[in-house]
Amino acid sequence: MHFPLNRSISCRITPWLARCRFTPNQVTGLSLVTGLLAVWDFLQGTAQASIWGGVWFEISYLLDNCDGELARLTQRTSGFGSWLDTVSDCLIHGAFFLGLGFGLHRARGDLLWMILGWTAAVGVLLTYVAFLLEQLQQRGPSAWLHPDPPLEERFTFAKGVQKIFREDFALIVLVSTCANQVSWLLWAGAMGAHLHWISTAIALLRASCAGERVRGVPS
Repeated sequence: MHFPLNRSISCRITPWLARCRFTPNQVTGLSLVTGLLAVWDFLQGTAQASIWGGVWFEISYLLDNCDGELARLTQRTSGFGSWLDTVSDCLIHGAFFLGLGFGLHRARGDLLWMILGWTAAVGVLLTYVAFLLEQLQQRGPSAWLHPDPPLEERFTFAKGVQKIFREDFALIVLVSTCANQVSWLLWAGAMGAHLHWISTAIALLRASCAGERVRGVPS
């Protein structure tokens, strides 16, 4: 086993999916369905339902890894599949924080949790917008055709840590639901998502002001 943990698990599931003749887009669809099942459980606002939500969320994350691995394994990568995966991820994460916020509001009767849920969901949306703008600046118009960054993207320690937390986030959620300690996830999501897109936006503005070029096109 190695980090990210979910990646070390999904790489063992992907060959089985290939033998069963699943297509990458079908796996993305299954990831979306299981992610929305998790949201439904979080909406219930009970400890038992939240645990099931954590289980479904983890399955959704594993399948989200598998779709890309399967596409590369079977040489079926496509722009449509990349967009489907990106939109699905955005929908699942935004709905996750909304479901968690509404569920905690339902359980505790405090409007704060609903506000935090909406705040985190908006932050998720802005994070994905910032991600797409970053890809456009770095890779030019090709990012519209295939929004996922190439695997050979330059590695840094900060990106490595970010990758671990992003890909193993579902495991953190699962452990938190089993411990009946999910409220901190809303605070982390509400602050973290906005800090992420703001820092990305600042970096994009700095790069633009510095007059960087992407494949000969002014940024």
